[in-house]
Amino acid sequence: MNTETAVARVPMPISVQGVSEALYARMEKFREDLEFNLPAIMAVLPAGVSAAGLATTALTATLDNPKLLDCTSLSLFRAVYKAAALNLRIGETCYIVGPIKGKAECWPAVKGVVELAQRSRAIQWARVGAVCVGEMFEYEERGDSTHFRHIPSLTPKADASNVSHLYAMIVMPTGLRVYEVWTLEKALEHKRRFAKDIKPGSAWAEHPLAM
Repeated sequence: MNTETAVARVPMPISVQGVSEALYARMEKFREDLEFNLPAIMAVLPAGVSAAGLATTALTATLDNPKLLDCTSLSLFRAVYKAAALNLRIGETCYIVGPIKGKAECWPAVKGVVELAQRSRAIQWARVGAVCVGEMFEYEERGDSTHFRHIPSLTPKADASNVSHLYAMIVMPTGLRVYEVWTLEKALEHKRRFAKDIKPGSAWAEHPLAM
């Protein structure tokens, strides 16, 4: 049970300074809705996790993508509630995306998916990564074994423009290691086939590598 008091307030993010009056007014309405529903968010968060802090990060998400405020109020609250129920951090282990058919959704990020799997003990450990062009990378399946080697360089930082491969290495509860390696082309084809929203401001547009 969260120990935060029911009279907690939801502060506006510091970065709200300088926004237009129209955007501020819409964010203020969302802030009031979050504050009104704060007890429900508190009820599902573990002790020591600030519901007001989570709500403020949700406000920051609308500052980064004002189109979220075009989503229905109920869907925005449900997205924040889902993040709270899963104990995921908005902007780190999950994203609020939208509008998707007029609604907002909470999507776990790669780190969030790994975190949830570890909590459920479905896996022991996982490593996900991106291989930049020119980095040392070897992957080969050899009968019952797999040879895997990646030596990241200090520079350049991986982004969607300089990546050749994406991979996941998962250790199952039995100790079995499972590998998945995709070329960038395969990842982009997956995006074309399955991405719900690739418009500017969406998670695919803002965090393509993580997606």
